[in-house]
Amino acid sequence: MEETDKAYVAGIIDGEGSIWMNKQVRGYGLILTVNMTSKKTVNHLAKLWNTKLHTRGIPKGGRKPIWTVRLSGSQTKELLLQVLPYLIDKRLRAELALEFPIYIQHAGKQRNDDDDFIRDTIYHRISYLNKYGEL
Repeated sequence: MEETDKAYVAGIIDGEGSIWMNKQVRGYGLILTVNMTSKKTVNHLAKLWNTKLHTRGIPKGGRKPIWTVRLSGSQTKELLLQVLPYLIDKRLRAELALEFPIYIQHAGKQRNDDDDFIRDTIYHRISYLNKYGEL
């Protein structure tokens, strides 16, 4: 990605993006989403990130549709590493996400208690930041 694209993506993530984790039966998932009514912008992000763009339901009352692009796991970490120098508002969340150990089943790596503790701690810190912001 070009440096100008990195800065642009960071600005979009700061303003319209969300770095979060979901808790699943098998563990935690690291996710980055951007939701906007600008299909052109979200489509541009989808192309840069080599992923698909989605829409969230059918809008009611003449409203514009909300377009979404989403990354998860190691793809999220790879993107955050590229845009980290340009992030402002979501920088701390990105730094925490970059510490998140990614468990890849097919690579033969076994989960351990230390990784589970780290994931749980990061999950709670990111959740707190998303709910209350930085202190």
